[in-house]
Formats: sequence, structure tokens, C-alpha cells
Amino acid sequence: MAFDPKKKMAQILRAAKRAAKPPKTQAQKEQYLKYKANKMDNNPTGCEEIFYNMLIDLKIQFETQKIVHGKIFDFYITEKNTLVEVDGTYWHGYGLKLEQMNDIQKKAFFNDQKKTVLAEGAGFKLIRVWEHELDDEHYEETKQKIRSLLK
Repeated sequence: MAFDPKKKMAQILRAAKRAAKPPKTQAQKEQYLKYKANKMDNNPTGCEEIFYNMLIDLKIQFETQKIVHGKIFDFYITEKNTLVEVDGTYWHGYGLKLEQMNDIQKKAFFNDQKKTVLAEGAGFKLIRVWEHELDDEHYEETKQKIRSLLK
């Protein structure tokens, strides 16, 4: 029987998927979430770094990678009980209708909806900042918007 690299790759991917499944008990789930949040905190996206520096500039106290009801939010503004999600334009399908999104974007879209419901249901205000709002052209406008929302 000849070696089939596609078949072997499929086997490896299936095995990795099984190995990567999150734990089952509540304590294990919480530990896994903390691990994921810490990992995300140590490896922020470019947009998260820009927003992080913006909050520092604005002298706003915050936490990163806040866990709320089993979901991880990018930032938590402690004094305003406000969560902030910094969404990538491509990954979250900015400006696209659902039928135009690919599977990854659809998954992010539905996850974003769930996070919104969870955050607001838990009594948090949720602000979403899009990647393009942090580019050079829109940075100052976004900074003013965040200042007015959080000060």
C-alpha cells in the first residue's frame, strides 16, 4: 500500500482535534479558560496592542482578557463596568451580510452575538471597536469617542 500524504494529514488533524478538546468538569473548564486568557494576554493582536496603548494614553484603568460566563473579552474598564471587544475587520466580517461571510467569519459573528447577550445579561456595557477604527486615519476620532464613553 502506497503512502498517501493527504490521508496521513487527515489522520494527524483528527488526532490533534481530539487532543485539543477542552476539559469536561467545571473546575477544568475554568482552569482552561484562565489558561486561554493568559495565553491571549501574552500574545495580543495588533489591534489589541493599539487599543491597549490608547487606554494608557487616556489614563483609563482596565484589565485585559476578562472572563465572563465562559467567554473571554478583550478589555474590562473597571470604573465603568464596561467590556470592550476589538474586532478584526476580516475575521469578524465587517460590512458583510451573513450570506457573504465564510465559515470563520460566520463563527465569529455568532460568537459575537452570544458575547453581547452574555455581557449585557450580566449587567455590563459592551463597546465594540473595529480594526479600521484604530488605523492612522481614524485613530484620533476613535480616541475621542472612547474618551467620551469612558470618562
